[in-house]
Amino acid sequence: MFVSIKTLVIFALIQTFLLSLIHADLIDTVCEKSDGDVKCQLALRAPRNPNPDLTFLGHIAIDAVRNYTSNTIAFFNKLKDEQKDNATINALFDCIGYYGAAFANIDNCKSSLIDKKYANMVKDATIIKGRAGNCKTRCEGLDVTNYIYDSNDEEAILASILQVIGTMLSI
Repeated sequence: MFVSIKTLVIFALIQTFLLSLIHADLIDTVCEKSDGDVKCQLALRAPRNPNPDLTFLGHIAIDAVRNYTSNTIAFFNKLKDEQKDNATINALFDCIGYYGAAFANIDNCKSSLIDKKYANMVKDATIIKGRAGNCKTRCEGLDVTNYIYDSNDEEAILASILQVIGTMLSI
């Protein structure tokens, strides 16, 4: 049986196109269920894996929340150093602690993903969201409230991606 090169090339192109649609649907599904579809798309599509699965997307989301948490702590430290009001300084100091404590939960998410204990991953992602919420509550009414709300929203979106992935993997 003879198969032409043209037929093989066309078949390969169709297969590649269909695979990309399937994986796009997976990312779309995760992002539609998260708290921030656009930010989720940006986070999960950045690494350009032609064959992502939920586990791979979980690792991407864990890296994203870890990087964001680290950057937020650095930002809060800088913001704290610029403040003159003791109440604001103390609140930012507490926020640094909340976000710093989130690293243990981020590590737990990674371990849970690797160990296939997805319910634990969802639980730790929920705690991460709560820690950011604690910071938001602590800074309410202070001059830095807008910065805190923006940071909380970003952290919550990233944590919600982890929740969605953990939930989808549990099914």
